[in-house]
Amino acid sequence: MPHPDDVRFLRHAQTKGLLDEALADRCLQSLAQSEQQGKPVRVAQILLRERLMASDHVAAILKQIRDVATPQQNLIGSETWSELTVNDPVSPVQIGQTLAGYELKREIAKGGMGLLYEAWRSGERVAVKVLSAQAVSSAAVVARFTQEAELLARLEHPNLIRVRTHGHEQPDVHYMVSDFFEGKSLADLIRPGRLTPKKCLEVVSVVADACLYMHAKQVVHRDIKPSNILVGKGGAVCLTDFGLAKDVARTDAQLTQMGFGKLLGTPAYMSPEQARGELSKVGPASDVYSLGSVIFRGLTGRYPFAFNSYMKTVQAIALGPAPRLKSLRPDAPDALDDLIARAMAQDPSQRPSALQLSADLKRLLASERLMMPPAPPGAAV
Repeated sequence: MPHPDDVRFLRHAQTKGLLDEALADRCLQSLAQSEQQGKPVRVAQILLRERLMASDHVAAILKQIRDVATPQQNLIGSETWSELTVNDPVSPVQIGQTLAGYELKREIAKGGMGLLYEAWRSGERVAVKVLSAQAVSSAAVVARFTQEAELLARLEHPNLIRVRTHGHEQPDVHYMVSDFFEGKSLADLIRPGRLTPKKCLEVVSVVADACLYMHAKQVVHRDIKPSNILVGKGGAVCLTDFGLAKDVARTDAQLTQMGFGKLLGTPAYMSPEQARGELSKVGPASDVYSLGSVIFRGLTGRYPFAFNSYMKTVQAIALGPAPRLKSLRPDAPDALDDLIARAMAQDPSQRPSALQLSADLKRLLASERLMMPPAPPGAAV
């Protein structure tokens, strides 16, 4: 399992906004795979070698969590600091630059994988996602980015981000132009305790409808989680981040060769079949399991399987069973408790389809008053 200091490092990096959740999970998977192969590494090595974080940021976090004079000697191992030092990451584009005819106006967000910009053309506002300068050095990351763009360009649904165009400009600018969606992630609503049970179920019901459309198009998302669900004004909902989505026409062997490994998805929300690395069994039912996990998190403020260790979390999901909602929310209606239990069944064949889940959620919303208060802020672990 990952060293406790590595887990602390990733938490600090996420808190400081230096890593997004997907990239932190990727690091944990790399740590686990290296340990299984008998070649353990430290998270600092991974981040520096793959140019995912600047050396001064790594040094600052190492010093903060260990408070020693030469933290790199404790957490990097036998490699010398000079061998691993990299330049500060920089954006491959500049404000005012034009991509696909759209002028970049301002940076909206930044993560380990890339940057998001607001751009305009003839009074039309769009979002432009660009791979960061350090991310383009990884063929696997570029392949994942390209696959996401190609999949989304084929999908047209009001609750899925619509990609207008994507491309590559020399020297190393990989971009994706999509509709602009203004809102907050479901995760941002869960953390401060502002998400009512009714709103949570309404949002997940909409996402289930979007999943029904995707599944009919033979696309499985495989990484549904609160941070990938956007909620805008007026109740608009949008599912994003298709970097791990499975196109049935593309084999899992091809995905593995791209460097995504056997465990695909965010551990806290992945299905048992994903946790066991049984990629041939990953399908629409896997997305339904993740939706059940999202409801559980939204109503309790806690992950269904709350472990600090990546490997313990994966093992718990793989072996099951999932906890019952009423174990943390005894005020929940029995129908809601049963609905989540069915969505998170260990056996994929026992889970409802996205169509059934959406219908059950709508039926419950119509029949129950849901007097449950929101989960308290700070309950998430």
